[in-house]
Amino acid sequence: MVRRRRFNDRRIAAVAFEFEQLAFRMRRGNQVLPIDYDSPRLNEFRFKAMFGVTSTICANGWLITVNGWRNRPAVATKERFLWGLHLLQSYDTEPNLAANVGGVDEKTFREWAWFMLEAFADRQAEVIDWENRKINDIGNDCLVSVDGTDFMLAYGRNLKHFWDHKFKGPGLRYEVAICLRTSDIVWAFGPHLPGLYNDLQIFRMLMIHELEPGERVEADDGYIGECPQHCKCSNGVTRHADRERLNQRQRNRHETVNERIKNFGCMSRKFRHSTAKHGTCFSCVVMLTQLAIEHGSELFPIQYDDQLTDNIAGL
Repeated sequence: MVRRRRFNDRRIAAVAFEFEQLAFRMRRGNQVLPIDYDSPRLNEFRFKAMFGVTSTICANGWLITVNGWRNRPAVATKERFLWGLHLLQSYDTEPNLAANVGGVDEKTFREWAWFMLEAFADRQAEVIDWENRKINDIGNDCLVSVDGTDFMLAYGRNLKHFWDHKFKGPGLRYEVAICLRTSDIVWAFGPHLPGLYNDLQIFRMLMIHELEPGERVEADDGYIGECPQHCKCSNGVTRHADRERLNQRQRNRHETVNERIKNFGCMSRKFRHSTAKHGTCFSCVVMLTQLAIEHGSELFPIQYDDQLTDNIAGL
């Protein structure tokens, strides 16, 4: 099994070119001539600083959103898709967000930025695909690593079900799984209330039922209640002293994915909108992170094989 290509490179490059021109005009307050082929473009560094991703990833996200979208409103434009990305990246106050994209009305920005994010989030299954865990499979019993990742909320301090011991305050929790052979994100499940559900309880809700007979997952000791039947844990009965550095490298790579997700302002700052909107933002961010992995921003490689030891792997 191999990754499927969604769009050809020429189409992606053409759409990315348009986004760079739009971004330049937006950054200059829309005070330039109408866009044509020779219009100036925003360079990659500034584009990523403003929208959190490169123009290539932005183009992929747009094409995924509009592909097969019937009855798309005429005002659901590329420019307003950029509004949504800017909201994800900076998560500033609405007056500042509206000013940053050309000085539009705050109500207009709020309505259409969230509209475009929700449309993009609805396509999560097209990017985060559980079957992708089988890419480059060589017969290992573990195909993914799984872990929970938590995010802060700006409300709910006095509600016990929101309480997150990691922050000593309110938060939300998601379950993320990474393919061990390719580093693709293949599972994103949430949000969950950290005061009610720990990582193991969330795992038992759904993922455990998606595993094939004999299949297990790599996980930390928070999942030891399902070791060895469904999980391999670092201090469980599946522990092997000659694989400790390999296992640590695998866990470090998973934490790298969590860190990339939290590079977006909406994921790193205290979230002030509803839990449903947090779920929308998380879906968008995890899709953008996966698209970046597919288009050159791969994680550091690991050699995952049931038969490997630290010495054989050179660790």
